[in-house]
Amino acid sequence: MLRPVTVLLALLASLGASPAAAATWTPLPSGFDRYYHRAIYDSLRTRMIVFGGVDSLYRNDVHELTLGGAPAWNLIAPSGTPPDVRNTHSLIYDPLRDRMLLFAGAKMFGLTVVLFNDVWALSLGPSPAWTQLAPAGTKPAARHGHTLIYDPVRDRLIVFGGRDVVGFRNDVWELSLSGTPTWTQLTPSGTPPTARGDATAIYDPLRDRMILFGGFDGKPNYVGDVWELTFSPLAWNPISAGAGPTARERHVAIYDPGGDRMVVFGGQDAVNHWTNDVWGLSLAGTPLWSNLTPAGGSAPPARWGHSGVYDSVNQDLVIFGGSAATGFFYDDAWALSLGPPVAVGDAGSASHLSVMSAGPNPACQEWSLAFRTGETGIVTLRLYDTAGRIVRHLWNGPLASGAHALPWDLRSDAGVRVPAGTYFYELREGNRRLGKALVVIGR
Repeated sequence: MLRPVTVLLALLASLGASPAAAATWTPLPSGFDRYYHRAIYDSLRTRMIVFGGVDSLYRNDVHELTLGGAPAWNLIAPSGTPPDVRNTHSLIYDPLRDRMLLFAGAKMFGLTVVLFNDVWALSLGPSPAWTQLAPAGTKPAARHGHTLIYDPVRDRLIVFGGRDVVGFRNDVWELSLSGTPTWTQLTPSGTPPTARGDATAIYDPLRDRMILFGGFDGKPNYVGDVWELTFSPLAWNPISAGAGPTARERHVAIYDPGGDRMVVFGGQDAVNHWTNDVWGLSLAGTPLWSNLTPAGGSAPPARWGHSGVYDSVNQDLVIFGGSAATGFFYDDAWALSLGPPVAVGDAGSASHLSVMSAGPNPACQEWSLAFRTGETGIVTLRLYDTAGRIVRHLWNGPLASGAHALPWDLRSDAGVRVPAGTYFYELREGNRRLGKALVVIGR
């Protein structure tokens, strides 16, 4: 029997799925000097939010870069007592509670390094406010340069590694978010990755696992290995993906749902030192690295200590700031296009069915598809689960030629909120079909 994920990938292939278009860089408005900061993507408001980091001083300010319409930088002034200044912390977007979560980090106080293991929440509504959380359970050791992902299936954060007062770590911690937030140390089976800091990790929603890449182990060695931490069962496994990026640290990585891959940009290695190359790690079947570095045209200068988020509305990797080899701090922002939605036929022609936007992805409250029909006729839009079952008929009837938008409230045909997981849509007009995966998170 085929696994559900295999069914999903086969159905997507039947819709004419093909590799994404060639990636291209586009400069965005410059902001402010900053490195070792962190950022999240706020999918409800189509913006990147940046917190903390270093310029000439350690910072605890909050800025947004709006990404819908004309991009622009704005300073956010939350109410409440803010977290202490810091860098090499971690941020995550909590879609269920419409907030940003902050964990740990470091600062210099004179010649002393101060490490944190505190947890903070920044509400993201009309009146943003800081609140410090007090999770139950034993806290992880204070640290910085760790990785952090959100596991939407279990509504929890997963922390891996980093550096504390003793040295580099390879421990795994869970912070549950439902009810009373609680810290629990996890003990996966299998041989774990070596202890390290400044690696990157993503959540792979199709296979319910964390993917870890790179870092620095302090021996001193840069590492370029890839690992998976499966969640059911909880186990570490090394991943062999062929020739790929040089071993590196302080790069960025995002999950690209359109390409079903991890995308890595920049960082520091032992060969080129500061880099600006782009790599994709395909996650379906046998994982394989491919070099996505655009040929020609404008591109961000090489850097490390920058931030990166996935803009699900525009399907871009957005990067900001970082440090150059000369010690210069960058204030620039760039967007790397990762390709349009999968299409059959000439999606750029007004005479064919085409998708204009689909999102947010991941979706928490509502998802919407904006599309253009090439001719007046019968159009169908269906949502499927990973087992290939239709969960919602969004449209089945005539539509005039032109632009249309159909929202999905994340409910099935029976009116029940669908569980968190991966779904995909099929938009059909005559013998032309469009399709793509999307992720629903939380409840």
